[in-house]
Order: sequence, then C-alpha cells, then structure tokens
Amino acid sequence: MSTISHLLTTFLVNSLWQIPLIAAVGALCATLMRSVPSAYRHVVWVVALGLCLGLPLTSISSPTSVSCVNPVSLPVKTIGSGDLGGQDKLGTDRISLSKGNHVLSVAFPPLLTWFLVSGYAGFLLYRTARIGWSLRRTLKFRKAAYTRALPGPLSAIAKRCKRAFALPDVVILCSPDALGPVTLSFPHPALILPERFFSEVSEADFSSAICHELAHIRRHDFLLNLLYEFASTPIAFNPATEWIKNQIALTRELACDEGAAAKLPTRSGYARSLVNIARSLGAASRKESNWALGLFDTNTLEERVMNLLRKTNRINPKWGVALSAVAMVLLAMTCIGISAFSLQTAQTTKSSDLQQFVGKWTAVHDGAPFMILELKLDQDHLAGGMRMANNFHIDTDGSGPAIQITDKTLLESLPAKNFKVVGKSLTFDYKDYDGDDTQWRLDVSGSDTGRLTWVELPEGMKAPAIPVTKEAAKAH
Repeated sequence: MSTISHLLTTFLVNSLWQIPLIAAVGALCATLMRSVPSAYRHVVWVVALGLCLGLPLTSISSPTSVSCVNPVSLPVKTIGSGDLGGQDKLGTDRISLSKGNHVLSVAFPPLLTWFLVSGYAGFLLYRTARIGWSLRRTLKFRKAAYTRALPGPLSAIAKRCKRAFALPDVVILCSPDALGPVTLSFPHPALILPERFFSEVSEADFSSAICHELAHIRRHDFLLNLLYEFASTPIAFNPATEWIKNQIALTRELACDEGAAAKLPTRSGYARSLVNIARSLGAASRKESNWALGLFDTNTLEERVMNLLRKTNRINPKWGVALSAVAMVLLAMTCIGISAFSLQTAQTTKSSDLQQFVGKWTAVHDGAPFMILELKLDQDHLAGGMRMANNFHIDTDGSGPAIQITDKTLLESLPAKNFKVVGKSLTFDYKDYDGDDTQWRLDVSGSDTGRLTWVELPEGMKAPAIPVTKEAAKAH
C-alpha cells in the first residue's frame, strides 16, 4: 500500500467517527444558543464544518506496517524518562492536540484498500464536476438576465432598501428563468428578480424580498457558500457533513430574515410577506441547480416564520458574543479530546519483504559483541529477540563516548514485539532487563549491514546509531 493510499484510508476511517461527534457537539451548542441571534449560531456551525475537515487531517501519520494480517493492535503512548529502559512506548508521528496518543492500528486487505481509494477518488471527481457544472449554470443564468426599469414606487423602495444596507451599487436585473428573487456576487453583486416582480407584487412583499436579498449581499453569502462547498467536498461522503451544511444554510436564512426584518416596520409584516411570496410561487421550484441564493432555497419557511414571530426577547449582542465564545471553547475541547484517539491503517507486508530483516544482527565494540538482534520468519510473521551485554551505556546527551561497556557478558535473549515495517526500516518494541519498555529501529543499508537506533527518547536526548552486521539465519 502506497503512502497516498495510507493517508487517504486513515483520513476516511477517522472521518467516519469524528465528524458525527463534532456534529453532535455543534447541535448541543446550537441548543444552548437558541435565544441568540441566528448570525452567531451560523458562525458556530461554520466553525464546526471547518473542524470536521481539520480534525481527521490531524489523525494522519506516516504509514505503519505489520508483518502479519492482524486486524487490530493497540499501541498506546505513555510518558517516561530515563536511560536505557526508561523510554516512551510505541507512538506515532501524527499530529495531536492533546498530550497522550491512543492509536488503534487497523489492517485492511489490499483489495479493500484499492476499492476505498478508487471509490473515494471517483467521488471527489464527481463532486468537483458537479460544482463546476453548477457554476457554469449560474454564470449562464447571470448572463441571461437583463436590465429592466422598475415602476416608480418599486424603484423608490429599492433605493431606500439599498441605503438601509449601505449597498448603493447593487444592480437589479430581470430574468425570465428566475422563479423568485435571487442574488449573485460574481463578477459583481446583483439582485435578479423574476419578470412578475415588476408588475404583480405588492409594495410590502417587494420591500421584504429586496431586504432579504440585500442582507445576503451584505453578508457576502454567495462567495462564502462557495467556500463552504469546496471545503466540505473531501468529507461530503459523510451524512453528518450534509446535516451540518443544512444547519449552515438554515441559520444563514434565519440571519438574513432577522437582518431584513430589522429594516422593516414589523417582524410580523415581514413574516406575512414571506408567506405571500411563497404562496404565489406555488409548488414550483428552481428548474436547475445553481449557486444563486434565493428567498426559499432551504425549504424551511415554517421554521423561519416561527423564528420571526417568537415572542421571547433575543439576548443582546454582548451576551450573544459570550455564548458564542462558550460554544467555541466547547467545540475546541471536544476536538482536543477526540484528537487523542485515532485509527491508523496498517500495511500488510508480504513475507518476501520481510526476508531482508531475517538473520542474526550483531553490534561489536572493541572486538566483542555487545548487542545481538536475531529475527526469523514464523508462518510469514516476524519473530525474535535481542540480547545485550550485562553492563553498557549509550550516550544520549553528547557528554561522553557513544558506547561504554564495563561487562561484555551477554545476557539471555528477551523477545521483541509489535514489528512495524516501512520500506527498509523495521521498528519494534523491546522490554529490557529492568522491565522498561523501549523502542528500536533497524535500518537495512546493505545485504548484510544495517544500523540499530534507539528511538522515542525523552525530549533533548538523541542516541547514536549502532552499526550492525548480519549473519544469515541457520536453516532448520
């Protein structure tokens, strides 16, 4: 399995369980903020979407390999210190927002990995093509719109609404394909009205529709909506992602409703206009998908009207900012907790790839062996152990000789375990004679030469690589 396959499968498997957790916390935050202006809840959902993309990315590490088809192994990193035998347990070089890493290693069969990677690549191509197709239709829709003068009273209302939102340069166009008012911000902000809005709509309804669409332009919703769509594409396969995007769309419409209603005489009058316009549209919907933001894109009219007619007072903006900060902290703490746990896909290594490590690897100092690593294949799995001199020291701070041996007597072999193979490197765990867990790496540099390195040392310490030579394993 290539590095790209490893990265993709690790990203996918972590996305499957991390995104629903973020969505659940986002729903809790939204519930706590139900009396806060919708613009604040909208920001919380946008942050949640960003975390849904970012958190699985932090779970990615360099690929690990296993020498057997072992479905699950659980290496856990703990904090330790000391000389030989006082090391951290096996860890991974993934990004984590918390101190401890709890990594569950999962091995996928090559065929399943191929299907996952191929299916995901096809999904990304489909989503990208779909976005491109929608953008093309949007530009075509914009190009078909034309300039048409508004009747005198409606023109005055439009100018008044533009002044209220400080948007004097927004052009108002007419389109035969528009079923309702929509806004576009590319290449320039434009408000596109259906033909009947120039003759068959009341002044109150016209004013409400214009204010809602201008609120979209004021908030730059068109471009932000595109950004959210592109950002969510890598995780759009997860149903929780689509649900979060729906919450973003809903709170966006609620925020625009609240902004528009604030520019009009009454909230109830604005709500009545929404119902009138929706009734006039009937069962019709937009003919084709595009990125223009319309008045009824989210199909949540009832919830929007109820939000406008709610009799409880809204929390003032200062409390809204405070509750938003609390929600952000809650989301951040959740992500920090989740980042301590991850699934890592492990490569199943063929026995032919393991043969390079099989044999007796010996480290010699002053003519005498002081470390022997002996490895063999056992039913296509690596197995073996390591012997060390009775008393020797490896320099880890640069204060003395790299190797110091006071007693060259070799002790009994202790088993090595948790073999991880990446190319010509073999990493394994080893419990030394004092009962401390250490981690070592064997790097093969030639047919019978290599280097042993003591890894996962405490911060600031570094052990020198120990040259070793291999003696072929004896045939049994």
